[in-house]
Amino acid sequence: GDASNGTGFHAFDDNSEHVRLAIFEPKGYPEVLLADLTAYCEARNIMGVMPTPMFTTGYNAIDFRNFTGVYNIGMPAVSSWKVRLLYGDLQILHPQTNRPIVLHCIADWVGAMAKKDSTSGVWFSESGTVRGKVSNTHGVIYNLGTRQSEGNEVDAAGINICKTSSSFGTLLWGDSTLYKTDSMLQRAGVAELALYLLRNTRILLEPFIFAPNDAQTWQSMWRKLTAWLDGIVAARGIYSYIYEGDQNATSPNDVTLNTAADIANGIFKIRLTVYPISALKYIGVEIGISKAGTTVSIIDSTF
Repeated sequence: GDASNGTGFHAFDDNSEHVRLAIFEPKGYPEVLLADLTAYCEARNIMGVMPTPMFTTGYNAIDFRNFTGVYNIGMPAVSSWKVRLLYGDLQILHPQTNRPIVLHCIADWVGAMAKKDSTSGVWFSESGTVRGKVSNTHGVIYNLGTRQSEGNEVDAAGINICKTSSSFGTLLWGDSTLYKTDSMLQRAGVAELALYLLRNTRILLEPFIFAPNDAQTWQSMWRKLTAWLDGIVAARGIYSYIYEGDQNATSPNDVTLNTAADIANGIFKIRLTVYPISALKYIGVEIGISKAGTTVSIIDSTF
């Protein structure tokens, strides 16, 4: 798109309320669009959501994610915790002709995101058997649920998959961003939490702009932010947090994080450290078979 004409991504430049940007049907060169989406979301602090190309294998999707093979555009692979890739083509029946058609899973996925935002919290995963069931489908065309090795490689590449399970039907299955650095921000729920914190700390603190830069204001900001953070703890977004903001200081001479010079210049700093709760991804079970108190074998199961 063009920033001066407000086209493409830039149609949303004047809207500060949206929290995600989803591309449902990439046209032209989707690998270039992925790079552009990443740059836009990094600048705007929103989550980008994009499908992998349709009618491809999991290995082709990895090439797309890494800009390798036929998707080579001479750039390194995207590394961003503000972008997610989704894989999976669904077979459904056309509501009018009753003929089978194939659609990407992204519409179901974005719908599940919106639903869990309103019922649970942005930090909850929309995947799994509780929030991630996809109804009205005849399954996934290329099912990574039955191709475990390939599915594991797709997951390791940071691509979220839609799969069909013999036990639970068609499911959204993944909690990954495209961040390559080993970090909790590789988890989509933690990344969504981080963006939520960035957006809302600004909203909560903006009313204090131009208030007197004194102890009364510092304590008011502390009370407002900690009450909000306590709510996130109660809602299972974070285990705990540390607030550093000179909330116990009574004058510029008592501050430790800030300086008297900064305060005189109208500057005040707050440092928040949060301990996120990430989504459970693996469950390991040890089963012991015993007779008369003697364990004779151990069965390990991880799923």
